[in-house]
Amino acid sequence: MADKLKLFISYSHIDKNEKERLQVHLANLERTNNIEVWADHMIVAGQEWEPAIFNKLRASQLILLLISPDFIASNYAYEKEMGEAIALHENKKVMVIPIMLKSVMEAGHPFSRLQTLPTNPRYLSDWPDQDAGFTDIIRGLAQSVDLFIKDILSRDILYREQEVLDYVIAGEILNAIDRLLDFATEFSEGNEYRRKALAIKGAYKSVEGKKEQIALNTIEVNEQILILIDTIKSSPHNA
Repeated sequence: MADKLKLFISYSHIDKNEKERLQVHLANLERTNNIEVWADHMIVAGQEWEPAIFNKLRASQLILLLISPDFIASNYAYEKEMGEAIALHENKKVMVIPIMLKSVMEAGHPFSRLQTLPTNPRYLSDWPDQDAGFTDIIRGLAQSVDLFIKDILSRDILYREQEVLDYVIAGEILNAIDRLLDFATEFSEGNEYRRKALAIKGAYKSVEGKKEQIALNTIEVNEQILILIDTIKSSPHNA
């Protein structure tokens, strides 16, 4: 993906020290995984703080919930920020990851059904070396970022494939080929698949208007479109 993934941190201000140390470690991902981190301390003078928070939260792809007794006790972090985050997660618009700062009773909370970090020990407060715990969190987040990017790419490919097929079914072959050109350009490296799509378009246009050839040619072109779609989807670039 060309654009940076946006990561939002939801936390209780009582856990400010842990949030700040996490942000230090998140610099690793900012430098290596093309992400952009935002937390509410970045609100500037003159901004209305609540719209700023929710605009950033809704524009994010990854949301970290810094779970602690104070987070659960915070009406704002728990009710408003986490409530919005979980709704977005359930609609598959974002990935929400609880970061377990301190020991809490987890049963019954919306975050309890989500995979958490760090791995083992479960709570950051139980790690003798806090930086080792944060490193474990960053390692897990890097895997989640990769998974999220692959999921977005997969959904984009399926959407573009269906767009091409809808034009084929409607008999709008030139529109189908034009969408195929976009598909070939965006989801494959180099110009090989684009050249093949252009060749399909040239073959179709060469008999356009010739009634005795157009029906047979349309069947052949449709088959070539389907073959090229499958080739693009199975290319190493999209594996």
